[in-house]
Amino acid sequence: MAYEEIYGRLMESAPLIEKHRQELINKRGFSQETLKRERFGSGGEHLRAFEETILKEVADGRFKERDLIDSGVFIHDGKRMMINPMLLRETNMIEGREVSNILISYKRANGDVYFVRPHKMGFKDVPVEIYQEAYLDSKPNEIILTESEFKAVACQQYGFVSQGIPGISSFSEKKFPEFVKRLNDHDVKRVIIMFDNETKDDPNFPNYKANPFDRYDTEFYTYYMASKLEKEAKEVLIATLPDSWKVNGKIDIDGALAMLKTAGEFKKVIYDAVPRNEYLKGLSEEAKQVVLRKTNQKYHRSRVKKEFNKYVVTRHRGKQFWDEPISNFVIRLIATHETLEGVKREVEFVNEFRKRS
Repeated sequence: MAYEEIYGRLMESAPLIEKHRQELINKRGFSQETLKRERFGSGGEHLRAFEETILKEVADGRFKERDLIDSGVFIHDGKRMMINPMLLRETNMIEGREVSNILISYKRANGDVYFVRPHKMGFKDVPVEIYQEAYLDSKPNEIILTESEFKAVACQQYGFVSQGIPGISSFSEKKFPEFVKRLNDHDVKRVIIMFDNETKDDPNFPNYKANPFDRYDTEFYTYYMASKLEKEAKEVLIATLPDSWKVNGKIDIDGALAMLKTAGEFKKVIYDAVPRNEYLKGLSEEAKQVVLRKTNQKYHRSRVKKEFNKYVVTRHRGKQFWDEPISNFVIRLIATHETLEGVKREVEFVNEFRKRS
């Protein structure tokens, strides 16, 4: 409860500055009604007053230092507690690019703020949350799953219930149970996955990846998330924003909103959504191979490793794990020879005492 009061007080003290307001309108396509409903704020020096007020209330016993630090809103530099310097900037530098420090409030159905995240950033050691609980107050049967907060907001403006996950890899793995719990708690039965559509195999675009294995992370996590949700008894469809909507090799939901794509055009994308296997068939051959290979790696991770010239397997019983040697040697590849009879490989056996044979 203390964290919620801290986040709520922060957002009460963080008005959305005009340049951030204009960015959300022009770049994201958000309406004035959306901006008012979502209660976005801005980082900047204006939060010095908030810092001063909270520090006085700490002295009066209203807030505990530990709670303020654990929330990420304050830090301790070894001498004193202070507001997180991240919150005092109007912009942040991310991978050499300037990003507006728009503060995003995560709200419950009653309007209480239970989390705050600076755009594309995060407070150190504070876990990210699902955006946002308030959207599920109507107990919808179906939601659209997006990559982040602004995409989820765009869905809502289009008239569709959504949830945003800031980090598709973490919510496909470590935080997946948290996401499933959110769905189950609100009786969501059907999920339509709609992640960004980017061109990464063309060097003419900024998101180009030279290595094919690095080009299809979004496609892989789309397929992988769908597979895992199906195992949780959810009906899952995958919607892909049209290539024809791309600008500079990319299209996302808020980008479509800013391009003035209509609710009808967006609805058609949803109606064209397909099951996981059909989605896979529609990918390029290169993308398909990468997605299947990465999926295979996820489900068939080897528990065998090499240690001190022995093969060791990790065993487990319940929550107990231990390593058990299964050989007293390892096999080393010395050379590969192409012959008329085919490829032949020359190997040697090396035991735990480094003797070779």
